[in-house]
Amino acid sequence: MSGIYYSNGSNYTDNSKMSVCSGLGFLCQLYTAKRLISYTATVGNFFIIPFIFYLTLAKVKDGFFKYFTLNLMIVCTISAIAALIIDVINVINLFPSTERRKDYRYQIREWARLCNGVGSIWFHALMLYAVIISYLPYAKPVFYANNFLKRSQKTYYAVLHFSIFLLSGSVALLLKPFCYRIPYLLTHIILFIVLLIVTVMGSIKISRYKPLGSNSIRVAKKQQKRLYSFILYSYSVELITLPMFDANDYPCFHYNSCT
Repeated sequence: MSGIYYSNGSNYTDNSKMSVCSGLGFLCQLYTAKRLISYTATVGNFFIIPFIFYLTLAKVKDGFFKYFTLNLMIVCTISAIAALIIDVINVINLFPSTERRKDYRYQIREWARLCNGVGSIWFHALMLYAVIISYLPYAKPVFYANNFLKRSQKTYYAVLHFSIFLLSGSVALLLKPFCYRIPYLLTHIILFIVLLIVTVMGSIKISRYKPLGSNSIRVAKKQQKRLYSFILYSYSVELITLPMFDANDYPCFHYNSCT
């Protein structure tokens, strides 16, 4: 859930006995605003994610939103672990070591960054799927009823995860060995733009939906709740992920071969 500022960690230096924070006090890089936000978000994830898991399992009755939230939280959990690894290594780098340069730490941190970037793609793709499925009952009700209403969500999520794995895996293969960042950036930008467009279209369609029949008032209230849920699951996430993506310092994977 927090892909913020993980590209800004300090690299290792040849002078392994020199502390970056020596004699600086609160002016040390450990206490910069970006790092403090990163640490707060990382720690917060390990409280927020279990709480959302609990609410989803105990309170959510809607099968679609339950499956969606559980799948989303699994991705967020992996990203949170990667973020924790990045922050821990970045903090270790600020203090002196009696040993020589730790290349394995550098490699672990870069793999964690890669995992965080792939997780961000996964996150946006799942959000796009959720927004489209929420939009279909109002735009294509017959199609939705025939293909989604009476079928298990497990099959769709299995296909979706496999497709995202192929997409993000292809992007990662281009990014790591070849340092070709354009597909990574384009994937994020395209997913973000499409998600925003579908969200706006869905909000307009749902808000203008007028059910017919004797129970139209009851259905209208239910539809209004659906609109609020739709906005909560889409607009709120967009507001959160936009600054995260902006803060990620787009060329966020600084591999040795990229210099």
